[in-house]
Amino acid sequence: LDIKIENQGNEFATSLYKKPTDTSLLLNFHSISPLSYKRSLVTGFVSRIFSLTSDFYRFHHAISDLRSFLRKNQYPASFYDPIIRKKLSDILQGPKASLAVEEPDRLEILFKLQYRGPQTDNLLQNLRQMMPNAFRLRCVATTTKLRNILSLKSTQT
Repeated sequence: LDIKIENQGNEFATSLYKKPTDTSLLLNFHSISPLSYKRSLVTGFVSRIFSLTSDFYRFHHAISDLRSFLRKNQYPASFYDPIIRKKLSDILQGPKASLAVEEPDRLEILFKLQYRGPQTDNLLQNLRQMMPNAFRLRCVATTTKLRNILSLKSTQT
């Protein structure tokens, strides 16, 4: 459950728990994975830290550990610092009221392809821009390996 609970007299203090065998390894920044995965990794950690720490001291310490953890996995501060700031701002300000604009019915097209790096990001962005307004293009880049999609087993009768 990744939570450390300490009894401090008449109250409990909570913080993140790390096993002594923790290696601090996670998805390396230079791995071939969509940036959205890497952004989600950072926002997920910030959400966990905020919800599991009971006071500002423990929260600050955990965020410092997170920054160190991200640096060890080659995440540049210019990438993770704005994400951390935005996530904390969203948490502290609460959900913003959105002015929902009703969209006319549009046909949704799902376009799924294997992620191959920045070229895939560029391709998906270009596809979205080229799509007429009558269609809603939902692009999904997957990291599933091709060998897991295509079966090499022959069907025997």
